[in-house]
Amino acid sequence: MPKAWCSMKLAVQTSTPSTRGLCADAGIAVRPPVALATFDLLVLRGQDIRDWPIEKRKMALQKLLEGVTVGRLYVSAVDDGEWLYQHVRTLGMEGIVAKRAGSLYRGGASDGWRKIKVPGYHRLGKFQREPIA
Repeated sequence: MPKAWCSMKLAVQTSTPSTRGLCADAGIAVRPPVALATFDLLVLRGQDIRDWPIEKRKMALQKLLEGVTVGRLYVSAVDDGEWLYQHVRTLGMEGIVAKRAGSLYRGGASDGWRKIKVPGYHRLGKFQREPIA
């Protein structure tokens, strides 16, 4: 079993033709920004912790990420979900995931969490897994 296992999403911001042209004119190599968002901690020091409440898993995740200073944003809870949703819309993001307080981790659909998508969000490409041989 791995020492730590997280639920996460990798996001790569694509560059547009106009951005590439502007950067090329300035002599700047274009490398798209990459963000790794970690949402939950499922295994800690080889121990399966999916049966811990979300609050305890989030505290363990925060402790695990101590010392990470580049690109780190930790959100333990949000009191104003409507504000967060509107902010996500303004940023052009896909949506938010809301987890019920005290919930245990369950894979797949569950009453413990909801994904709230922004209407009209369009993803440029969709990740596809390679078949396992």
